[in-house]
Amino acid sequence: LGNYKTIGYDEQPRIKTYTYEGIDARWQATHGDVTFGTRVWKEYPISTQTISSGMAIDYRELESGNFDGSMAEEMSQVQIDMENKAVAYVLDVVHNAIKNNNEYVKFYSQYTSSPTQAGVDTMVKNMRRLGGKVSIFGDYSTLSVISDWNGYKTVGTDNIPFYTEGQVNEIAQTGLNGWYKGSALIELPNTYNLTKPLADKTAFETYYDTDKLYFTVAGENSPLNIFRRGGITTLSGNDVKTGTVVTRFDMEIGADVVKGREYEIGMIEKE
Repeated sequence: LGNYKTIGYDEQPRIKTYTYEGIDARWQATHGDVTFGTRVWKEYPISTQTISSGMAIDYRELESGNFDGSMAEEMSQVQIDMENKAVAYVLDVVHNAIKNNNEYVKFYSQYTSSPTQAGVDTMVKNMRRLGGKVSIFGDYSTLSVISDWNGYKTVGTDNIPFYTEGQVNEIAQTGLNGWYKGSALIELPNTYNLTKPLADKTAFETYYDTDKLYFTVAGENSPLNIFRRGGITTLSGNDVKTGTVVTRFDMEIGADVVKGREYEIGMIEKE
């Protein structure tokens, strides 16, 4: 979805972009005046957010050196949880930048219960005019709705099935058709947060919303910029009172959709 960059802890994340002005070819008489296009550069800083977590281990277990891999697994799970929440934060930045954009052009729409074919087709049509084939990103549950449209043709009021052998095999192997009318369907893995079961215990919360679709033009320079500042840093210490060794993890993440280029990411979401 965007451009990713790792910077040092002593660096400030900054967005550098440009716009074209004065590009206006026109019919005119010989030796008439012409307009001359220029690029206008703009640079501005963005803020970062800190995601923190921690783990604790009994000091006697640590000093024994006899590990069965559980400590490494716990440390890995802590970092995976942080990474997943960083992705959720970036998607929130994209969502807010597009939905709340009232100053520039934007491609944004909503649906009531599930995505409609007319709504997706309109968004794809708008995005293709930016210069290329479109990629559609979303949760598996939402992309599967689009994938199902590949197997039917509406004739009058009837839906006539016409699955090909290739479509059947692809769905059997991956769960989705990878394409819809020339647009690539790309799943954003959305894992369960196993520490947060739903109130009715039917499943767990996911890390981000399942009801959003994002549309980008393949091969174009994305307006979304993601910065990771200083990597994951750690600090360890001993809690003598409880007899545990505690380790703190911190990660700074920053993201921004370039002002004035919000239209380069289309979005459809549930009302």
